[in-house]
Amino acid sequence: MISVNASIPAAEIFRHGANGPETLNMQDYCAEGTTVLFALPAAFSPTCTEKQLPGYVRESANLKAAGADRIACLSVNDTFVMNAWGKQLGAMESGVDMLADASAAFSTAIDATIDLSAKGLNIRSQRYAMIIVDGVVRYLAAEENAGELDASSAEKTLEALKAL
Repeated sequence: MISVNASIPAAEIFRHGANGPETLNMQDYCAEGTTVLFALPAAFSPTCTEKQLPGYVRESANLKAAGADRIACLSVNDTFVMNAWGKQLGAMESGVDMLADASAAFSTAIDATIDLSAKGLNIRSQRYAMIIVDGVVRYLAAEENAGELDASSAEKTLEALKAL
């Protein structure tokens, strides 16, 4: 997996815009300011839906007050899924960007993929949180088990952001 002090690579991701999917370059997205990026294996899955995304929605104002210029949720899903899931959980209203790593390009580029084919999910992203400052990873917390949420929780990421 990418390490602290490494630069974010150029990789194509997507966000759902007013007219449908919009292509973004992850390197450009994180180039300036402070980005809190958290990734998870699957939209609508239990841990992601009940704990991780709701935690970041709940803590979004505190993360921004602590210096986050943007907060982004990334998953290996398409933009339509990410948009519907984000609407259901109030993500966009709280300022959380819902990013689709549809082909796992970014997850692959940072060596953060996991193969969940045995569970019917194919290649997915590991569960992690990063704080990226001006395109460089300054904090990284990855979960040992994709089904658990601890190190990459919004609360722990907020503590790390305040400590930077």
